[in-house]
Amino acid sequence: MTEVEENFFKSVDLHKDFSEDLNRVKNFKERAIKNNAKVILITSGGTIVPFEKNMVRFLDNFSGGNRGATTAEYFLQKGYYVLFLSRKNSLQPFVKNLMLHETNFFTYLGINENDGGNGRNNNNNNNENEFKNDNDTILSPSLDVIKNHVCIGEDYYYEVSKEYLKWKKFCENGSLERVNFETVGEYLYLLKNISTELSILKSNLIVYAAAAVSDFYIPLDMMAQHKIQSKNQSLTITLDPVPKMIKFLVDNWCPNSYIVTFKLETDQTILNEKCLASLSNYNHQLVIGNLLSDYRNWVIFHQQQSKPIIVKRELTQFQIQQQQKLSPSSSYSLKNDNHDHHHDHHHDHHDHDHQHQQKQPIGVDHPIEYNIGEKLIELHNEFINKNSN
Repeated sequence: MTEVEENFFKSVDLHKDFSEDLNRVKNFKERAIKNNAKVILITSGGTIVPFEKNMVRFLDNFSGGNRGATTAEYFLQKGYYVLFLSRKNSLQPFVKNLMLHETNFFTYLGINENDGGNGRNNNNNNNENEFKNDNDTILSPSLDVIKNHVCIGEDYYYEVSKEYLKWKKFCENGSLERVNFETVGEYLYLLKNISTELSILKSNLIVYAAAAVSDFYIPLDMMAQHKIQSKNQSLTITLDPVPKMIKFLVDNWCPNSYIVTFKLETDQTILNEKCLASLSNYNHQLVIGNLLSDYRNWVIFHQQQSKPIIVKRELTQFQIQQQQKLSPSSSYSLKNDNHDHHHDHHHDHHDHDHQHQQKQPIGVDHPIEYNIGEKLIELHNEFINKNSN
């Protein structure tokens, strides 16, 4: 361990013992090796900076974890083993698809009002071939026949079942392993230990560092023991810079793996410059640049000694139809070569007459993370082939 690493990890407090989590990571690694699987370590969500040792107040940063969770879904369905290192209570693969709507959990529930009924919408019979037997359904036969029992509502039964069965499949076959962090110290401690554990996979491993990492923190010896009291006075907090651990990730923790980092900016004129600087500083494989105002629609890939590649979100037929109903020109910017996507975001936030909009079914969205994942798998395969020769 370098002096920089050692001093940082001495100056942060780990609020729990992570030995059990790291044992699960070791078992995950062994499963992947046994099955000759390619692996992606995805970091996701934001990190917090505690103000007190007995934490009441803290600094947080912008990230709900949608990019990481959606990317995990894509790679799982493409046969990768996924180690999902995410912020506690951030968005999770498949579960998130039941959360990102103008609804809440109770919306998906209903009451079975018929004796011997199954709580399902008979109008959805065309979807029954998705479920081969009773073991493939959410509602067991014993629950189906209980009158007035709470169950998945008839309008959402098949959509909820589909997401649940995906999640269940990957958890049970061992290809999805999840570990949580909360503080920036916990995140970097886990990133170091997990990436080191997985480094034996060499070129078969992608590290996809999508977490939003705090740039500053308060060392333990500068931190208040108890809650900082409010005395109607101004408060001055001094923060130290968090060491740039990507260099250690690339050079020491897993030097033979495919490393992906992100660069988020608000000013498009400096985005390429920042991405190239990151590549130069850390000498890793890929920087994905994106703008805060348009990160759901396009990103730009920067690689060593290669021309940049723009990756855009593809619309599903459903989305194209809905955009055309709202405004014939609203989807134009996603189909041409410029980066002006203001129309699309305007329609995301504008208060339209929802009575004239058809509700999009759960799971039919085609997020940009699928396009990112498709290109990344192509680049990863090239990396594997290059390093196997």
